[in-house]
Amino acid sequence: MNSSYAILLSKIGRREEAEKHYKTALEIDPQNPINHNNYGYILNKEGRLEEAEKHYKLSLEIDPLNLVAHGNYGELLYKRNQFEEVEKHYKILLSNDPKNRLIYYNYAVLLYDMDRLKDAATHCENVLKNDPNYSHLCFYYSLIILHLPRVSDKKVIKEIEKATRLYAESGDNFHEHLTHAIIYDALANKYYQLTQKYPTINIPNSNWEYTDASGDEYIEAGKQSGEVSKGELLEEGYILKGRAKVRRSVLYTIYPNESSNNENFL
Repeated sequence: MNSSYAILLSKIGRREEAEKHYKTALEIDPQNPINHNNYGYILNKEGRLEEAEKHYKLSLEIDPLNLVAHGNYGELLYKRNQFEEVEKHYKILLSNDPKNRLIYYNYAVLLYDMDRLKDAATHCENVLKNDPNYSHLCFYYSLIILHLPRVSDKKVIKEIEKATRLYAESGDNFHEHLTHAIIYDALANKYYQLTQKYPTINIPNSNWEYTDASGDEYIEAGKQSGEVSKGELLEEGYILKGRAKVRRSVLYTIYPNESSNNENFL
């Protein structure tokens, strides 16, 4: 009874009261892995990570196949950037729940954060063979291969167009534009960094054109979003539109032959 009431209290945001009931439930049944996991979840949300970790570990000691506890503990470890430990939990989750889309996506993100880009790309490719219409993973795959050497813009754009088409077909216009915005910004930054590192490389247009396109897409995503994130997305879009003009001006001072009106740019 204490455990059930604690779950209810937690869901309606009354965490302090929920904590009292979880403590009572664990005094009555200290070997209950579900209660340990649920209590750890509340502690995690409160930022009390060491206490949360203690209860996640107890939950898994009692029931090593408690998949919810593996997921929650993995989330805690991710906050600490303990990526190798997170991977162990993801592998257990995937072996016991091989059709879980979210776990596959989270594992791709983890590999990307670990800078294991080839592994991340291979992981995405294997998943997409069996689930080609997973729009979120299609998007993340395009972001991953963008950072791989010898992968053309054409291939990156092809993959992101597939993701945005899937979003559009499902009526998710917000993610349709947001994914374009993120990829275009990443491409722009890729070329901007190249021009800073190798100023003799003649690739001026890609830099500012992708920045400008990203700004347009952020603005459109803002129009499609709810009021909570609308202002932030619109602001990002207009900042990028301005940045595109600056980058265009700067690059045309480096590559004067690219502009028919170079004096105005200077």
